[in-house]
Amino acid sequence: MTTMTTAAGKIKQTILTIVDDLLEKSTLVIKQGTPLHKLEKDIFAEVLKIGYHCIESVLLQAGTGDVGEHLLLDNDKQLNRLDKLRHRQYLSVFGSHDISYTAYGSREGQKIEHIPLAVHLSLPTEKYSYYLQDLTQEMCSEIPYEKVTNFFKKLLPVSIPVSGLERTNRVLATSSKAYWEQQEPASEVTSEQLVVIQSDGKGVVIRPEKKTAPKVKTTFEEMTASPSKKIHNGRKKMAVVGCVYTIECHQRTSKDVLESLFKKREEISSTNDKKHPLSSVPKPLDKRIRTSLERDEKETLAPARSCIFDWQQKEQRERDPDNKATHIYLMDGEKALWDTVAENNLGNKHVEILDILHAASYIWMASNALHPYQRNKDTLVNGFVKLKMEQVLNGEIKEVIADFRHLASSKKRSDKALEKVEKACSYLENHADRMKYHEYLANGYPIASGVIEGACRYVVKDRMERTGMRWVMSGAEAMLNLRCITLNGDWQAFMSFHIDKVQQQRYFSAANDELFLENKLA
Repeated sequence: MTTMTTAAGKIKQTILTIVDDLLEKSTLVIKQGTPLHKLEKDIFAEVLKIGYHCIESVLLQAGTGDVGEHLLLDNDKQLNRLDKLRHRQYLSVFGSHDISYTAYGSREGQKIEHIPLAVHLSLPTEKYSYYLQDLTQEMCSEIPYEKVTNFFKKLLPVSIPVSGLERTNRVLATSSKAYWEQQEPASEVTSEQLVVIQSDGKGVVIRPEKKTAPKVKTTFEEMTASPSKKIHNGRKKMAVVGCVYTIECHQRTSKDVLESLFKKREEISSTNDKKHPLSSVPKPLDKRIRTSLERDEKETLAPARSCIFDWQQKEQRERDPDNKATHIYLMDGEKALWDTVAENNLGNKHVEILDILHAASYIWMASNALHPYQRNKDTLVNGFVKLKMEQVLNGEIKEVIADFRHLASSKKRSDKALEKVEKACSYLENHADRMKYHEYLANGYPIASGVIEGACRYVVKDRMERTGMRWVMSGAEAMLNLRCITLNGDWQAFMSFHIDKVQQQRYFSAANDELFLENKLA
């Protein structure tokens, strides 16, 4: 009987002993009055031990992956078995395992070119198992690293430091761009549906990268280098957030929208009229979100905007390959975002819309400046704003601007008040072509950018702006990429893609894998 057979037999016996002990404990629950929750805890701990021994059994049977003195690659290059046996740690959900493996290359001292055991067992490049990465990193996208560490320390017989979670997060994120390029397309739109594109910016508090920080590596490439330009401690850097979704047309009137702007939310939601336009707002379909913190040498956001815009264009083409639907660009007044749209030939079926709430904020600005000291100011200004918003929603934007300027010049105003009125008027003039709300409402187009505003909040703010958090640029970019994948509901598809990508990067030879099996079965 071989040593391996003897060892495998001992492992099997250990597992059977654990199972017998569990069954015996279970029968004593009623007799001894053992609390059921205590038994549950004991069972969980013993099941983890069984899992540990099962992994150990697999590693024992797999051996070191020695397929002989020489190994022939598909390109007819011959590799030699290296003299030294290598060792590595494998951390599974069941505990820590030591793996010894045979490596192949030109000669000892040169780079390792093939590891049959790693290929055959699809071992990760890091010490953490893919399943452990799956469990921890999906949670890391939702809550701080330290909380994840503490949770799994209590749940499993493994200790994962925060630094390990951070490194794994960055390694996983190296597959995010490639994943988005091949992602399964969203459902195609009908001619009655709309494709809506939204973008916005959200700041993330960034601290400098450590000068002596070790490089985070994958098997075949290093992470993208950190920005060379000095980043001041605690300064915010803008992330560009993009969103694409499909939605049904929903016709409303200016009166409907005015009601929603000036009524309390609970008054709107409590309406019993199911035919009321505000009680049947269609929900976004196939909503996808993506962010980018990319910068160029001058530290501008141009690469981030291009990254998000190119991705949105891909989403549009896939959702509407026959160009049969109307595409809505719905954003606030940020000039750089609209310039990005203008720089591309988007065809005649795209419509640009300024978010109605941003338009309203400038109406409020001018109105407050024009009514600085009157009694009952709140009531007066509220009524004045409502009147002007009604005009805006009815397509009378030029009349509103003219009225503001007339009122500003009709009596003596402070320089500050005049400056605010002119700022509001200039803003409205610059976006007048994107404020044809009477047409948009009649056609059933959305006019509020609540989806992207919400995305900025729960993608960026809810995870990146917790108390005391400051990020390095590369860590923030990695976290935002993976967080978007999680929130889009793509985590499991992404993990499968990442594992396949890493394994394909390794050299794989079917002939050598067959040789490995023959060696094990012999």
